[in-house]
Amino acid sequence: KVSAVTRNNYRRVLSVFFAWGAKRGFCGKNPVRETEQAKEVSERVEIFEPGELRVILNAASADLLPFLAIGAFAGLRAEEIRRLRWEDVDFLKKRIDVRASVAKSAATRYVPMREALLDWLQPIAKAAGDVAPVNAYEKLRNFRRKLEVKKEKRPAVPWKQNGLRHSFASYALADTDNAGQVALWLGHDSNKMIFKHYR
Repeated sequence: KVSAVTRNNYRRVLSVFFAWGAKRGFCGKNPVRETEQAKEVSERVEIFEPGELRVILNAASADLLPFLAIGAFAGLRAEEIRRLRWEDVDFLKKRIDVRASVAKSAATRYVPMREALLDWLQPIAKAAGDVAPVNAYEKLRNFRRKLEVKKEKRPAVPWKQNGLRHSFASYALADTDNAGQVALWLGHDSNKMIFKHYR
């Protein structure tokens, strides 16, 4: 009793295993080929509304703010931001250099910094060092808990899984109407994910 995506992932791994075994004579054939793939129904991704994002960024501590702003306005993955250094944030060229050693895909890419990101980052930017705090994930967990509780001067904002990246992708696609460009910024090697989740 798992999701269709998980079932297909298990199916793929087992298929590779049995193909390996069949090549070496450990089994007569690959039984996975006779099974059906589960039908994956794309669910609508959750994104932050501009007002929610404003609340999030205004409530963030100075050391966590770059992590959140880069996720929301440049679409980097959390792990990519955690490995990112200030030396890779180029304010003159208005871009973030996501080095191969930082990127999930192990390929260098460049993501433009739009005015909103520049406005949030420039006042707190550093000349060098890590962009994210050492204990970024722990700080993020604590921040999310606090954010979901209403305060006197701000509303509660429910956290959305991968909401920062999803928000960037959704708004960027609506703004540019260029799936290929957005895929490059996100570090995807095709438009498939863009069309599946953000169109």
